[in-house]
Amino acid sequence: MIGPQQIVRELSEADLFIHPSIIDNSPNALCEAQLVGCPVCPADAAPEIKAISRYVSPFVGGQGAARDVIEQVLKAQGQWMSDKIAFGW
Repeated sequence: MIGPQQIVRELSEADLFIHPSIIDNSPNALCEAQLVGCPVCPADAAPEIKAISRYVSPFVGGQGAARDVIEQVLKAQGQWMSDKIAFGW
């Protein structure tokens, strides 16, 4: 088990934080998203989450939001379909 400092360190070094849940009755995900530095959310997120998000996916949770966010991050990093690995099938 890791401690609180390790969690903060891991989150602060992350490029992406995905909180896969259908219902989140805890404000912890809000704090965790802010630690990562680039909070994003699905179209059906709570207003409080949308208010702190830098990007709101046009897709709702469970219907393409996670894939959309990953695609947007890869495009921003210049890694989307950019090398042989992407076409390695």
